[in-house]
Amino acid sequence: MSFTPTGTNITMPSIGSGINPGPKGFEFSHNPIVSVTNNLFNGSIQTFVWSAGTNGLAVAPKEVSVAYAAMTTAEGQVAVVFLESLNGQVNYFYFPTAVCNLALNELTYDGVLNSSNPRPFRLKSASSKWSLQIGNIYSVAFEVREAMN
Repeated sequence: MSFTPTGTNITMPSIGSGINPGPKGFEFSHNPIVSVTNNLFNGSIQTFVWSAGTNGLAVAPKEVSVAYAAMTTAEGQVAVVFLESLNGQVNYFYFPTAVCNLALNELTYDGVLNSSNPRPFRLKSASSKWSLQIGNIYSVAFEVREAMN
């Protein structure tokens, strides 16, 4: 399954150094509940879940927390420029093949090594955040959600 999301595809650069290439870790989740409403008058609860009618996907979009090892100023700036170019949730990206190979079933549609069918992602929130420690050591972590539109 593959489709082209709205927005501009921003190429994710190689982030990290030769010692620490790519993310140091991922945390994956998905929430099949889209919304829950509670009627205050009669106490009834209505739950809305993902269905096959949502872009043909029968499951909720994957959500990923990505963390990178500490970086130098030069490496950190590459990551910051990338995050800012996503323009919040407007644009989307694909993880590079080498990163997809670290978590095939979660980052690609087909789960194949060197897949040509990666999942598109966009930032989970409208803001980009990173940390800068004393001594110009960058700490970059961000949360993304599978692009569904």
